[in-house]
Amino acid sequence: WACAPSALGPRVVRVEGAGDFPCPGSPAAVHASCRLARELHAPCARVLEEIRARIDGQYDAWHDPHNNGTYSKLEDLGNGQFAFSRLTGRRIFTDLIRFSLSEEQGDKCIYRGCSESQVTSVMDFSTNYCTQYNLLCGPSSDPACPYVKHALRSTEVAVDPSAGAGTDDKACLTV
Repeated sequence: WACAPSALGPRVVRVEGAGDFPCPGSPAAVHASCRLARELHAPCARVLEEIRARIDGQYDAWHDPHNNGTYSKLEDLGNGQFAFSRLTGRRIFTDLIRFSLSEEQGDKCIYRGCSESQVTSVMDFSTNYCTQYNLLCGPSSDPACPYVKHALRSTEVAVDPSAGAGTDDKACLTV
């Protein structure tokens, strides 16, 4: 993923060759999506354990802080790739998410993923970004980010939203 500055602001970068990581696909011809890459300062096994704990712990140990959506069970696609879906809090819209985790030297893990709306949409109010962010954030990125087992520390490497899709991390922590 080679990055170049974006007109969307200094925090957001465009991902050159973003097709390297495939989105799950959508039946809607026009729809919002967001590709995201984050470097996590932990081994991938710990990152995956926390992602699973958040998804499996919904409504008891953890809740989705972006409008209280519901994440489906994590599906292991093999080769370090995973998939799941998220139903919005009002149970109207579904997004599909696909991601990979790859181990890097020095106990670092690289997350590469894509969240994609399944209905006609352009403006997503950062939902496709937040669907991924909320499974990876920790108190170091935002003190309000809830976690279950491991307080993950991560750095955003690249984000590539579709036209009209948002990347506002402050929107991610709004129930």
